[in-house]
Amino acid sequence: MPERRDRSLRFMRSYAPPLVLFLLAPLLMAAGPLEAVAAEGYSAEIAIDSSGVVAVAIVTEVSIGINEIAVPVEPLIETLEVSVDGTALASIYEGRVLYVFSDRSGTTRISYLALVSETERGVLAFNIVGSSVVRLILDPNVILLTLPANLLGARLENGRLVLELRGPELIEYALRAPPEATAEAPVAPAPTPAKEEKPEETAGRAPLLIPVAIAIVGAVGVAAVLLRGKRGSPPPNAPTPVLEESALDELDQRILDALKGSGGSLLQSELLRVLGTPKSTLWRHVRKLERLGFVEVRKEPSGMNRITLRERR
Repeated sequence: MPERRDRSLRFMRSYAPPLVLFLLAPLLMAAGPLEAVAAEGYSAEIAIDSSGVVAVAIVTEVSIGINEIAVPVEPLIETLEVSVDGTALASIYEGRVLYVFSDRSGTTRISYLALVSETERGVLAFNIVGSSVVRLILDPNVILLTLPANLLGARLENGRLVLELRGPELIEYALRAPPEATAEAPVAPAPTPAKEEKPEETAGRAPLLIPVAIAIVGAVGVAAVLLRGKRGSPPPNAPTPVLEESALDELDQRILDALKGSGGSLLQSELLRVLGTPKSTLWRHVRKLERLGFVEVRKEPSGMNRITLRERR
């Protein structure tokens, strides 16, 4: 009898939190979108890597119960990972708000890949929503096409341009050249709360770097905008999205089908020939599939990347 009671207790501890969140979800959604306020200690970083993939990392505080956390960019829901003190938490995304159920108070870390739109001319874009301050980190391969209107600061860190800005903001960008193929997965660096920044980062050198960084972004952005103007400007409000709302779009599925039709594995160059897509576009989708767990990327002794289907359970 005691053993049966222990099994019941273990079951309740494991499944009660997500079950409660599941039962309360209709009530939350019926109440309409709620205005989520950034919690104390909230910090968010948005990193665009060399292949154009956008990874978001958020650090904030949660309390016991259901927490409303505003996310700065719309996520690919299947890539959402939420944890507190290393323990995964149940969550529901609805109306640009992430509802997180926690059985404890503590620091929560949220990471995901952002939903990115792409025009036929290869312009990538996403919207930063809300009014929170975020850090936008750009790989040297990324060309920012428009300078953020609510820019608060800029500096260079390890060769990457870091912009501090306040939403809402439409971020449009392109890739300078096909990225170098590596087997590393795109991961946003863990954000550091503003209170932990070293004083010298905001005094002395930082003010001198800000106008330099802004000038670089402005010059490259103006050139890119002029180039786009010759080809025809996109709609002023938002780009035409080609990515589906689900995690996998048409190109993702074509990549998976090509791998299945070739015994489950292809070199990146072979996949390029089969699909006939631009190298940067293909690599961005391979990165996404790698993050979602569909494929594995390994570097061959020759230096070429081999893309292999992973067994999904």
